[in-house]
Amino acid sequence: MSLLDYKVMKWDTAEDGPWRDSLTRRFRDEGHDGLSITAGQGWTPENLNFVRTLPGLKCLHCRGRVPDDTAVFAVETLVELALATNSRLPVPDLVQPKMGSLVVTARPNLSLDDHWPEIRSVRVGNWNFTDLASLRSASSLRSLSLEGCRQRAALDGADRFPALEELVVVNYPIRDTSPLRSLAHLREVRLLAAKPASPHEVVDFGDLATDHLRKVWISNASSLRGLDLLRDLPALQEVRLIDCPLSLDDLGAIDAARGRVKIKII
Repeated sequence: MSLLDYKVMKWDTAEDGPWRDSLTRRFRDEGHDGLSITAGQGWTPENLNFVRTLPGLKCLHCRGRVPDDTAVFAVETLVELALATNSRLPVPDLVQPKMGSLVVTARPNLSLDDHWPEIRSVRVGNWNFTDLASLRSASSLRSLSLEGCRQRAALDGADRFPALEELVVVNYPIRDTSPLRSLAHLREVRLLAAKPASPHEVVDFGDLATDHLRKVWISNASSLRGLDLLRDLPALQEVRLIDCPLSLDDLGAIDAARGRVKIKII
């Protein structure tokens, strides 16, 4: 879902000033269920405590520095939350039972199933951990996107997301893809470690091979294995290999798959 799926009220702190009771009444009386906040130049809020007073709030997007944004995690009606506040405060020990989509920067206590039992889509920026263990588990998660900090890392913990269909990691060079082997529903995998990030060490298509796999993008991998499997994956439609060294055998396996799979080497 997106902002277009909600009746959204916009609040720009630079233009509208501090939040006040009249804005709460407007939110209620006009039947809004979404709020888009831009904390711009000039006055910016110290916290977002007022959101707990907004009836039926389902969607909240906030862009701009807010030192304490933790009140949003107490809103049980939220379905979609996107926070670009640069807050590093821990997620409180609360449950948001309806949350389906979450966009945040890395922060303590980002344990998915503990807070969001129905979560389906997660995107985390400034991911500075070296594996996925701190996300704990998420039985409903379908899409996971991590924007790393060019640290050498691993995908350990991915097996705790058994329903995962889409995995995107950017600037997060991994040791290998073996933690993905148990994920039977993968449809799209993008492992992007553009230079000057270190390369992915080993990407094995055998670890990604599911009957549902449609798209694979790999950037900057030292070793690619299992390319001979490309021609046998029934749903595969697109492969992009960017800055990946390829042997003659690799090129032969790619040529054998090109009749049915769109493969682009960059």
